[in-house]
Amino acid sequence: MQKIVYSVLILSIMIWATPLKAQATMNSLEFQSTDSNETIVEQEPNNSFDLADDLTSNKQFSGQLNVSNGDRDYIKITIPKKGVDFALAGAFNGNGMDISQWIKITLYDAEKQYLKTSEDVEMIEGVSLEEMNLSQLQVGDYYLCISADSKSTVKEINYHVAFDTALPTERIMGEDRFDTAVEISKFGWESAHYAVIATGRNFPDALAATPLAKKNDAPLLLVDKNKIPDNVMKQLNSLGVSKVHIIGGTSVISTNIEDQLEKADIKFERIYGDNRYETALEIAKTMGPSNKIAVATGQNFADALSIAPIAAKQGMPILLTEPNKIPEEVNDYLDTNNITKSYVIGGPLAISDQVFADIPEPHRIYGMNRYETNYNVISTFKDQLDFTSVYAATGANFPDALTGSALAALNSNPLLISASTPDESTEMVINTHYNDISKLFILGGENALSDRTVQLLN
Repeated sequence: MQKIVYSVLILSIMIWATPLKAQATMNSLEFQSTDSNETIVEQEPNNSFDLADDLTSNKQFSGQLNVSNGDRDYIKITIPKKGVDFALAGAFNGNGMDISQWIKITLYDAEKQYLKTSEDVEMIEGVSLEEMNLSQLQVGDYYLCISADSKSTVKEINYHVAFDTALPTERIMGEDRFDTAVEISKFGWESAHYAVIATGRNFPDALAATPLAKKNDAPLLLVDKNKIPDNVMKQLNSLGVSKVHIIGGTSVISTNIEDQLEKADIKFERIYGDNRYETALEIAKTMGPSNKIAVATGQNFADALSIAPIAAKQGMPILLTEPNKIPEEVNDYLDTNNITKSYVIGGPLAISDQVFADIPEPHRIYGMNRYETNYNVISTFKDQLDFTSVYAATGANFPDALTGSALAALNSNPLLISASTPDESTEMVINTHYNDISKLFILGGENALSDRTVQLLN
């Protein structure tokens, strides 16, 4: 398990100066910021706590110090979450001149009591002002005082301050999809009587497995067709698993897997059908009667995995359908069970209006793409979800989201799927529930969701 090294509250200072004997151009330093940051220009006078300019999260501030008259600028910031870190970074002007000696930044609390100054921090020429960290700042107001050092040889200093907040973030990952599933199981389970295993090579049979895993308080692990990876077998033994549910027929998980389980003295039950639709149906039958179901397309994984932790928590089986026809066996199940509510996940291209009309008591949840559908699923069930922890996985592939859905279901946490450049609807999940989220867990390595993607999510 790997932690991402992000400060969760970032204040960046970009500075350039006008020397006494030569005029430096304003564009000698290009301020690097995100397009989403709005610039607030200082309003003079702002040379005291009471006159401080307000700088809100995810905004940037532009100001100028008149060094000759002892100018100083006060900026008020608000930390919106408990337990955040504070970081301060500086920059140099474009012609390579070291101006760190000309600027001083001081931090005060809401009672205007001194906390720390940049003078306490070592300057590194040509790179940046080292981070000025204050651990575990509490929610509330703080003040920055920006002033010129007494030894300054410039008459004006122009600067930008960018104030960005980001959630505490932890990455759960392994060397590959099989190891990542193991790390996810370690995070959620210290012991388990049951485990569910599915193929790590394709998604169809595994889509409906999460509710079964939740019913049995079981982690969901991945195997190859002919072999249980060593780390997976080690984890089964470490957890004390005595019975495994194998999801899928021998064409996807061969009898070699059964042989390996027998040698490890682990019992097993294979749940499968002739195709993905029948396999999902057999999982539903194994779970037992339910008057609520979730229905998703069997042609893709995203919609089924969006609903998976919610369906699991509510004890709803996930049934799969073709876009334009309900498979016969699934239709028989619908006719013979007392279904009072069906959550149909996906739009008319995934599940046609004709199929929708044939599903008992249907309620469709969908968006313009898989990410908006994910957002709408989470929004529909928001009152039943605990946003303290949010799990995020790539929406471009299934393994991490699949195994992570079983972890998310443990404590009714949402499962967020994201593109490499997060969709606006994905960002809305974070923004809407920001104050409720204590940590964002990233499932999978850099190849799945890069650090850049995580920064964009924040």
